[in-house]
Amino acid sequence: MNDRFFAIRLILRFGTLGAWVISAAFGLSAAVLLWPAMGWMAPLVALLAAGLAFLLCKSYVELVSIVFSMVH
Repeated sequence: MNDRFFAIRLILRFGTLGAWVISAAFGLSAAVLLWPAMGWMAPLVALLAAGLAFLLCKSYVELVSIVFSMVH
């Protein structure tokens, strides 16, 4: 196995899919946890939180892509 940057290649290959999965899981868990306190407002807040989680995850993938392109 001669792959020096296995984790980086994994992030580059599945990063966008991972960002979608993480943001969906975060939004769903936020909606479930906030439901008792907020009621029908919880899905709206969870949707906003999922969008922000996707933005953060996707920006991480883009930063890894930039660093990888500078190395190679």
